[in-house]
Order: sequence, then C-alpha cells, then structure tokens
Amino acid sequence: MKKIYLTLLAFVLCYSFSFGQDLVCNNSILVSIDGCSGELTADNLLENPDDSASYVIELWNESETTLYGSSSDGTLNFDSLSTNVFSLVDRDLLYKVGLGNNYCWGNITLENKGNNFEVSCTNDTIACTDPILVNEELFYNYNLPTYDNDCYDIEEVKVINVTFKAGACSDLWSSGVYERVIEVTNTLGQTATCTQSFYIETPTFEIFDEPGDIKLDCSESDN
Repeated sequence: MKKIYLTLLAFVLCYSFSFGQDLVCNNSILVSIDGCSGELTADNLLENPDDSASYVIELWNESETTLYGSSSDGTLNFDSLSTNVFSLVDRDLLYKVGLGNNYCWGNITLENKGNNFEVSCTNDTIACTDPILVNEELFYNYNLPTYDNDCYDIEEVKVINVTFKAGACSDLWSSGVYERVIEVTNTLGQTATCTQSFYIETPTFEIFDEPGDIKLDCSESDN
C-alpha cells in the first residue's frame, strides 16, 4: 500500500450533543499523496478514536454539495472515490466522521507528492528501406513514449513536430536524422512532452565475386 503522510496544522473541537460518544475532529488537515492511492482513517481524523468502533467517513467538496466517497468501516480508500483522487489535489475539501447519531467535521486539503506526470521517449535506428518512412500512419505510431505511473489513464498521444536533419537516403556517405516531438495528455488534462531521434541508416551491399562462365550442353534432351 502506498504511503500517506498527514500533517495536522491546527485543531478545532466539533461536538455532537446527542447521547453516546462525543466525537472531536481535527481540522485543517494536509494530506500528501505519495503514490497512486491511500486512505483516510479515524486515526487520522479524530482525537482519541475508539479502535473498536466502526466510524462513517465521508469526503465532500467545500460547500458539501458533492460527495466524493463514503465508508462505514472507519477507512475511506482513495481508489473507491467517485473521481480520480488527483483531480482533488490543492482543493479545499470537507470530511465528516460519524458514529450513531454523533458526527463531527473538518477541513482537509490533498497535495500531490512525487506524482508529476512524465513520459519517456527512446531513440531508434531505421533503415532507409523501412516502409515506416513512407507510411505516415506507421511512422506516427512507431516507438511511442512510455510512462511509469499507473495513477493516470492516457487520453491522447500526438506528434506535434517532426524535423528532418542532415543527409538523405540517396547519400551513401551521410545518414539522416528525424527528430520527433510527442505530446501525451492524461485523463486529468495534464500534458507532457518528449523528443526522440530516429537515425536513418543507409543500406550497405555485400560485394561478391562474379562466378565464371557456365556452359550448358543442349545437344541432348530427354523425350
């Protein structure tokens, strides 16, 4: 499970006055997300929680008009939310904790920790005779970038620039270089680019000795 670091910036006492256990919520909690997922627990949100109690935990927008997730067992997993947790980063949110008829609430903010969206391109060498060079669709879908982060889904990959530098396939003494810039957009609307080079390799031909004269005797044939 990925780590979640909680920093308590201040405290506020939120009581409910019905019979039963009084709940005291921490306020102005900053949650740093280190990894793709995590959770909120009663231990994070309450002062002196009862380990044997099954608390209801809810995560709302600041105006309490949109519920992003709810749990009745004292643990709210971020991967069960109605939206990607990273879409809630740097927003003012509200959480509520309930037990029976009692409840309390507090403010909470999520911050992205070490989950910048990055993509990686690799260079390659292509022969002059490779059909990739004359087929635009093949070329644009060849050797696409990779990303090492399963926190996001990829929404779009597009080539935004192609530059041909130096040489040509007809020049036996110089190879060409294609530089390609690719832009990748994830489902959160974040974009990342990378640049890759394709080195165009001119073909080489083996030199071999011509065989000697071959004589065929055509004077006889089978009927």
